[in-house]
Amino acid sequence: MNKIALSFSYNGSHRKSGYFNLNPIDHIQMLIGAIDCANQNNQCDVIVSALNFDPWNMSDLERNYALEVYKRSNIILSKNGFHEHQDGAASSIRMATEYAAAKGYEYLIHLAEDVVMASDFIEYFVRHLEDSDYVGAHWIMPDARHIKNSLTAQVFGCRPLKFADFNKNKFVMPYKVSVIEIEMLSNINAMKLKWKVGATEKNLTAYPEGRTIPYPQCRGDGPTMYEHSHNPAEFRKMVEARGVVWCEFPIQKQPSLL
Repeated sequence: MNKIALSFSYNGSHRKSGYFNLNPIDHIQMLIGAIDCANQNNQCDVIVSALNFDPWNMSDLERNYALEVYKRSNIILSKNGFHEHQDGAASSIRMATEYAAAKGYEYLIHLAEDVVMASDFIEYFVRHLEDSDYVGAHWIMPDARHIKNSLTAQVFGCRPLKFADFNKNKFVMPYKVSVIEIEMLSNINAMKLKWKVGATEKNLTAYPEGRTIPYPQCRGDGPTMYEHSHNPAEFRKMVEARGVVWCEFPIQKQPSLL
């Protein structure tokens, strides 16, 4: 198979701010579960691009989970400091894509830490990237700002070298934004890159060929590309339904770091 990297973003700022009401252990367990589901056969290199992934400032138990992330990853890229949620996501995506481009990966598939992928998603993205530079979801946002078109950054696949021009010091992936999806679409169009999505008014958020993203407000009829939840108990059920063992240390029997 072609040289493929899987990128997982993780925002440790959540554990400081209570964002999505995730406690630190739940949050890092979800990251581990997402990696284990997506890379069950160890067929891809794994990049974790994170904010505040800082084992030295974690509790002993959380640090043990952090070491499990290190075991599963080829590299962990991390920045410290508090970031607004959208800017944090942009920073993580930028780090992962820059690294993949610099290392010469042909394909990068980016996932958030709170998604569980369909079993054939790698083949799916590679097939659609054979004639495009970016494959993602088209997101029509009927909100007060009248944002009509964007590309969701929750899950996407791209050819990372197409997003970098090291000779001209240009990089198309956004780094600091207020709405990452809008910025990403604007940059992709400005660079005249080829992108592929699928959407209709009835099925607002969709992958090509009707592979739908199951947001409650955007239900579609096609098979699900990924499951997404901020609820740790629900997320665990999704992981175990894929036949993946949930990573859990007994509180009274923490493994030694030495």
